[in-house]
Amino acid sequence: MKPDFEILLSGGPRNGVGARDDAAAMAKADPSLLPSLFRAMLSQRAEVAMRAASAFDLASQNHPETIADLKEEILAAFDRVLQPDVRWHLYSVSARLDLSEAEALALAARLEGLIETETSRIAVVNALQALFDLALKFQGLREKLRVILQAQCHHEAGSIRARARKLLSDKRYRL
Repeated sequence: MKPDFEILLSGGPRNGVGARDDAAAMAKADPSLLPSLFRAMLSQRAEVAMRAASAFDLASQNHPETIADLKEEILAAFDRVLQPDVRWHLYSVSARLDLSEAEALALAARLEGLIETETSRIAVVNALQALFDLALKFQGLREKLRVILQAQCHHEAGSIRARARKLLSDKRYRL
């Protein structure tokens, strides 16, 4: 019997992780559960959506191939997810997808727009990281990323400035 992530991840304080680790472990052990966990990310219940997003992120972190079948749904979720604590996981997960160059360019443009409009600092930091991760795979994004990171080095938020500086100095590639 498949778990009901809506039930498993509900209850407790909204900012608590609840059974997130259990859900992530289940999905890692049985990747066929990832679609159900993804649907829980879209829950109307804020704590369920947040915990499901975190579990989905954890479960797919080292095995991005397990979410390949969900690519269209993940990219479409950008338009539906309103919670900042779900969006920032969505940004991280999206950069792991196996994308064509055209899809990567479209995602990069979307992330760039979100960096300008996003209200959550952690979501901006994760959008910057997602852009960086995309640029590691697609060299055509490197110049755009360099310009974005240089601009974010002057952001009013220290966390955003720090991440921009860190990414600019990352030795995995030179911008």
